[in-house]
Amino acid sequence: MIEAAQVQQVIEDPRIHAVTLTGSEPAGRQVAATAGAYLKKLVLELGGSDAFIVLDDADLDASISTAITSRFSNAGPSCFIIVDTIAEDFINRFKAAVETLRPGDPLDEKTSLAPMARINTRRTPSASQ
Repeated sequence: MIEAAQVQQVIEDPRIHAVTLTGSEPAGRQVAATAGAYLKKLVLELGGSDAFIVLDDADLDASISTAITSRFSNAGPSCFIIVDTIAEDFINRFKAAVETLRPGDPLDEKTSLAPMARINTRRTPSASQ
């Protein structure tokens, strides 16, 4: 993590070849302008949450539980980065955990998945297969 005042200095450094930011639109504008000025590859995730990263030494049971809580609490899209050696196992366990979620009225105690942030973030079962 760096402070806003450090952005230009870091991006202009010749050792930096690409830039990625998860943050606000104002931060994205600043980073994009600076990266463009120095012709650096750029990926922006604006208004979202940080990627959920799972390394190969992770406790997958704890990771799945945390992933379900943290990734679905924002009721919108989320990013995962999973190490190849555990990706298939993680995905299978995560999918099984997601299938236990119950969409519905957020005021109903049986609901464990509230409505998505926007209609265009909703995926139907047939669309996700």
